[in-house]
Amino acid sequence: PVAAALGIEDAHGSMTPQDKIGFVVGLQRRGAVVAMVGDGVNDAPVLARAQVSVAMGSGTDLARNQADIVLLGENLLRLAEAVMLARRTLRIVRQNLGWAFAYNLAAIPLAMLGWVTPWMAGIGMSASSLLVVLIGAVFWWSVKSGQFDDLEGPGYRILMDDDRPGADKTANEPAEEKTGVE
Repeated sequence: PVAAALGIEDAHGSMTPQDKIGFVVGLQRRGAVVAMVGDGVNDAPVLARAQVSVAMGSGTDLARNQADIVLLGENLLRLAEAVMLARRTLRIVRQNLGWAFAYNLAAIPLAMLGWVTPWMAGIGMSASSLLVVLIGAVFWWSVKSGQFDDLEGPGYRILMDDDRPGADKTANEPAEEKTGVE
């Protein structure tokens, strides 16, 4: 049930450390980029093998040392939030690069033809930079105020339900069954 709620279609549990490594290697051979979350000594080898590894803050020292990222809390939904935030950030970076490319594609030939004077080009570049800063400020504000209306993902609805004022914080905690690669 937890795997389905998080959108995990292929969940595996009760695996030995060797089984975990074999599973990760199999995924990587098929071209998958593997992210592994673990907290114990038996997770350390597969954390070292995965391209992205996340350890729980309460996990063993060995697991935390092998991980790329250490979650300070125990709520895995924060990881889903971080992934969604990273995707949104990447989308905004791409938009900003697209805007800069389009501006330069139009402005440079016009300047070469003499149709855009240096002071006009300076104003255009300043306006372009201001637009990028404005987009960044709007993004920062939306993050600070919790406005994630345009984010999508399997964990999003659960994440937002969990964070609303007065929400039952235990309602979305994982059951005791094993899900994901553990």
